[in-house]
Amino acid sequence: MFDTRFFSSVMLPVILALIMTGIGTSLTFSDFRNIFRFPRGLIVGLLGQMVALPLFALLVAYLAPLSDSMKVGIVLVAACPGGATSNLIVHLFRGNVAMSVSFTIVNSFLTLISIPAWVLLGLHLFMKTTREVSPPVNDMLIHVLLMTVIPCTIGILLNRKFPLTIAKMRKTLDIIMPILMAVGMVAAIFFEKKEDEVSLSADLFLQVLPWVLLLNLGGLVLGYLLARVFKLGNRNRMTISVEVGMQNTGMAIALATSVYILNDRTMAIPAAVYAMFTFFTAVGWAALIRRKALLHTYRNRKTTGQN
Repeated sequence: MFDTRFFSSVMLPVILALIMTGIGTSLTFSDFRNIFRFPRGLIVGLLGQMVALPLFALLVAYLAPLSDSMKVGIVLVAACPGGATSNLIVHLFRGNVAMSVSFTIVNSFLTLISIPAWVLLGLHLFMKTTREVSPPVNDMLIHVLLMTVIPCTIGILLNRKFPLTIAKMRKTLDIIMPILMAVGMVAAIFFEKKEDEVSLSADLFLQVLPWVLLLNLGGLVLGYLLARVFKLGNRNRMTISVEVGMQNTGMAIALATSVYILNDRTMAIPAAVYAMFTFFTAVGWAALIRRKALLHTYRNRKTTGQN
């Protein structure tokens, strides 16, 4: 183990910024203008992320035979926004990438209000206490600026300046980006000793796993159903589903373990368990939706050809 936080504080952020630059090369500024000109999909996704999922998390926490701190931890996970990982999955499976990135940016501002509100409600319901929950505003704003807005803008400008070169590099970028993500995550998890590291035994892992898995799968399904109810297209359904079903576990762990915020390592356990599988469930779910869409398109073309 290394005594510094080089991998999570330097290497992983650089990798995430590079990934967001790569994602940006698939976009144009007009893509974002269209998202805000026709904001129904964005509003539905934000409704799922900021209201429906935390409400579902309260139900899961109420049913789970876990300690009161871990119940609040489940709510904390649901209250946190998505991030670059969900943007990458949406990009790789041909979802609405501009909408996904917009979720990340808008949600990062709105969660400054929603995280304290939902966590305070969880504290009141499960621990019969109240506590000041104040996310580090400046850190969060700088993070979204450096990790999302600036890299994505650079990618868009590169795509505008060198469209033919970017088009030739597209397949290579789609291979390199998930490899970079995997390298960064593995290095941060396995090759670094962290001050806020959460102790997790096998028994505790198995005790928490079913409930955070239920939260994750429930979020994926909930996002999809919401998008379907509001009659959004398949690309938007997959995008909203992934965004609602994936949360920023790093943020949840940081908020739970910080001596200045919640200062409760037990509260971080649901996020630590959640982080171990959510990427794989989201990839599987996105692949399933993508396959369903391709089959539907194929059958329609076949039927049209026969007619």
